[in-house]
Amino acid sequence: MVTPPGGDRWCMMVLLDFTSNRLWAWDMDEDKKGVGDVQSLLVRWYSEIEVPLVIWSDGSQFRSVLSEAVKLSLGVEPRFIPPGRPQSNGLVEVMNRVLDGSHGGDRSQLMLAVAAHNAMPTRKHGICPEAIWRACRPVESRWKHKTVQSVLGHPPTDLSSEEWDSFLSAHAALTTDDYKQAIATFEAKMQPVQEALQDQHARSALAQQLKYQRKKTRASAMPLLSGDRVIVRASQYRSACGYGKFETDKGGGLKEYVVKSINSSIAQIEELGTGVLGFKHVGMLKALPNSMPSNVADDPGPSPRAKRQLERLPPIGPFFQIAADTDGGCMFRSLAMGLQFLAGVPPHRLEDNDQQVLQLRRSLIAYSERHVRGLPRQELLTLSELAAHELRDDPSWKTSFSWDAFHQYMSEPKRYGTYYWLGTFTRMHSVGVRVYRLQSDALALSWQEQPPGGVGADTRHVSLLRNGLHYDLLVLNMAPAKRMRGKQSA
Repeated sequence: MVTPPGGDRWCMMVLLDFTSNRLWAWDMDEDKKGVGDVQSLLVRWYSEIEVPLVIWSDGSQFRSVLSEAVKLSLGVEPRFIPPGRPQSNGLVEVMNRVLDGSHGGDRSQLMLAVAAHNAMPTRKHGICPEAIWRACRPVESRWKHKTVQSVLGHPPTDLSSEEWDSFLSAHAALTTDDYKQAIATFEAKMQPVQEALQDQHARSALAQQLKYQRKKTRASAMPLLSGDRVIVRASQYRSACGYGKFETDKGGGLKEYVVKSINSSIAQIEELGTGVLGFKHVGMLKALPNSMPSNVADDPGPSPRAKRQLERLPPIGPFFQIAADTDGGCMFRSLAMGLQFLAGVPPHRLEDNDQQVLQLRRSLIAYSERHVRGLPRQELLTLSELAAHELRDDPSWKTSFSWDAFHQYMSEPKRYGTYYWLGTFTRMHSVGVRVYRLQSDALALSWQEQPPGGVGADTRHVSLLRNGLHYDLLVLNMAPAKRMRGKQSA
C-alpha cells in the first residue's frame, strides 16, 4: 500500500524473476486489490509473458481456490511465504523499497521506475536485468540473439544460410489452423479460472469441485521454537486490523513475549520487560521476524554511499566504535544502540535516541524491582552487597543502600550505570553483554554476562568498550572479505 503525500492511497503489486532480477509492477486502486483483481493480472501475465514453474507469494489475495485452479490448468505450483517471516521474501521486500524510493509515491512514475531498474546494470553481474532475462529465454530473432551476445561480451557468430532456412522452415510449417487449435486448447484449460474470476458463485462451485479447504485462521503457519519473539492475539478484537488485534499495554504499545518452552500445542511465554510467565495456545501467537545473519560469501557488500559512511567510523580491531553521548547515561545509550544493531540496523545508521534510552532505563528499573522482590533472603543480601559495593565509585551516591532508594536514584536520566544493570539487561532481553578495555592498543575482555542457557560465541550479545567511567558501543565489521585474484600455489 502506497500513501503519497497529499494524494489518494493506491496499491502496488510487484513481480520479480529471481534469476535475472527483472521486475514487473502494477498499480491498483485501493478498492481494487481483491482476489479477483490480483489473480486477473497474474493470469494475463501468464498469457503474455511466461508460465513459470513456481510462484512465491505472501498475501491473502494469492491464497485462494484460484491458485489451485491455475495449478491444475497451467501447472504453476503455488508456494506461500509464512507470515511473520519477511526475510523469506527478502528479494521482493528489497525491490518494494527500491520502487518506493524511485517513484516517491507518484503513481504515474511507477512504470518509469520499473523501466529504469530493468535497464540499470547490477553490481553483481555487471549487466542489466533485462539482458539477463533475454539471455535466459529462447532466442526469438536474430536481432535479439546478436544484441544479447554483444552485451554479454561474447563475439557474435553469424547464422549460416542453412541454419536460418531450417529455422524458418520449422516455423513456416505451422498454419493458421494450428494456432487456432492451440488457442482453443488454452481457452478450454482457462475457462474455469476465467469464470471464477468474474463470479463469486463460480469460485464457490470450483472450491467444492477441487475439494479446497481454506486454512484455519489461527493455525500456526510455521512451528514455533524456544527463543522466538512473539505477540499474542487479543481474545476480544478491538479492531479488525492493526494493534487492536493483539495484546497491548496501558500506553497502547504491543506486548512482546519470548517463547520459553512448548508442550504439545501449549507454549510457555515470558513477557519482555516484566518477566511475567504465562501459557498460551500456539494458535494465539504470531511470530516476529528475527534478524538474519549476513552470509559473507554471497553478500555483495554495502553500497558506495554506505562505504563512505562506514569509513568515517573509527575501527578498533574487528569492531567499529559507535560513540555514545557523555552525559552519564552512556551505558544505557550503548545498550539501546546495541539492541538496534541486533534488530538489523547497519552501523552507520545507529541512532543515539534520548527517548529510546529513557524507555530502556525505565524498563530495566521496573524489571529489577520485580526481580529483587522474588529473590530468596540470602540471595537478596548477596546481591545487595554487590550493588552497594559498585556504588562506592559514584560520588553522587551519599545515602545508605536500600533497593527503593537505589531504584529511585537510577531513575534520573544521567546516572551512571553499573555492572548490576548489565546483568539485569541480560536477564530481561536474553542478550549477552561483553565489556572490553584497551590494553597496549589491543582489546581485552574484562567482563561478560551470559543469558540463561546461553553458552559459546554464537550467543547474541552486545559488545561495549569501557574507558574509565565511559562506555561506547562496539559493532562487528561485517564487510565481506576481499577475493584474491590470480593463481594460488598449493
